[in-house]
Amino acid sequence: MSDTQTIGNTLSRILDLDDRPSDAYRHWGRNILFTEAAKRRLSSILGFIAGAACNDQLEFAEKLADDFERTMSRLQAGCEDVELNVVDSKGETHKAHVPGQRIILSADGMDSRNSFSIVWLRPVSPEKYYERYQEKLNGASDPDAVTQAGLIVELNDYFGVVPSVEEQAVTVAARPDSWVESWSHEEPFPLVRYKSVIFGGLIYFGPSPGPNFTSRLDSRQSFWSCHT
Repeated sequence: MSDTQTIGNTLSRILDLDDRPSDAYRHWGRNILFTEAAKRRLSSILGFIAGAACNDQLEFAEKLADDFERTMSRLQAGCEDVELNVVDSKGETHKAHVPGQRIILSADGMDSRNSFSIVWLRPVSPEKYYERYQEKLNGASDPDAVTQAGLIVELNDYFGVVPSVEEQAVTVAARPDSWVESWSHEEPFPLVRYKSVIFGGLIYFGPSPGPNFTSRLDSRQSFWSCHT
């Protein structure tokens, strides 16, 4: 990169992230969860953009950085907090705000260069989860023989819950709005669980994308595109 050239804010952020690849994924917030393979893929993308900037392809690097940042921001469009009824350990319901969507990015089995697989997650109704829990517990021939861990596994399977991603918790501990002043530290926050609802990919289209086996239906001149 020539000393006389200046770089835009987005590219500057990308270059900064490339200098600290071990935690670059945190830049996109708590609701986009990266697998280890996806973190390596992210490092590769950041290095790809930085390499273009360092080889006097500044205009190309700026376009890559702008489009990647814009695409990642688009992914977070549904992650704003929503209001849900959550259930505490006594079975009482409370209003709470939790992310309306969480996203898992992975690169396992994704051979397309600079691309990710995506799973979109939405909250499971805590009230329905608790009702099912009580139904299973009350319907057991020997309730004392039912373990909570075993029941949770069964319920998670029933609702399609994704409990974790490579030791990263997907479940959110929701602080009820009414507990802001009165919360007792002996009372655990109610849990909100998430289930997978849509599968897709964040596909890189070039230049030099390699095989991606997808087609674009829009006319936008961008490098990355989300597909479901």
